[in-house]
Amino acid sequence: MALGDRIRYFRKWRGLTQQELGEAVGFSKGSADVRIGQYESNAKKPREETLLALADALGVNVDALLAPDISSKDRIMQTLFQLEDELGFYIDKEQSYYCISLNSSHPRYAEMKELFAEWYDAYMRYRKSRFDPIEYDKWRYRYPYYSPQFEDEEAYREFMQRRQEIASWNLWCKCVKQPAEGIFEAEKMYLAKMITASHPQEYHGELVDEGFFVLDSDSEIYHYSMADFSKYFKVG
Repeated sequence: MALGDRIRYFRKWRGLTQQELGEAVGFSKGSADVRIGQYESNAKKPREETLLALADALGVNVDALLAPDISSKDRIMQTLFQLEDELGFYIDKEQSYYCISLNSSHPRYAEMKELFAEWYDAYMRYRKSRFDPIEYDKWRYRYPYYSPQFEDEEAYREFMQRRQEIASWNLWCKCVKQPAEGIFEAEKMYLAKMITASHPQEYHGELVDEGFFVLDSDSEIYHYSMADFSKYFKVG
């Protein structure tokens, strides 16, 4: 879909009229529906600040609005070819089904494998009714700033942005509130190991989901979910 089609799609997804969306963005009542109509018909392209306001009003990541236009088969193929060139995707076939596979020798294979694992985990949660369709859509369209398990969405957004800025998976965290379990002193720094995989994995003999292991002064290992971690610790 072109940008205007994406705006229309997400507006209807949110159950908003053009007038309501236009006013939420900040347009006057007299011009709100006209301005949104111009964007949705691709007669006009929103400026960067307007695009950000649209994404905020629609409750989606701005990148969801800027997704590649795949309205024609030519554009679909060129998008697939770009993924092949830049990320190592390649066409494959298992029995009678075609599929997309990852080239394990590609420099970005590890990155793509982690993203695929995260998507697969969310999709299987949806298939097994652990995500309802609305939550799954929120996860997709607000990615990576939304998790149904994280109570404070804004805090989760800030946390994920901060996580992306961290160069090493080993980081120092300040204890801001003593948790119920674990001997941690407030205002003291502790070394943490961030687990980023979205599927359970073993770490120091324990099987855990995505979250943190916080190492105390005696090198004992404690695991906290992202939600619990933010209650007791602050990165940096």
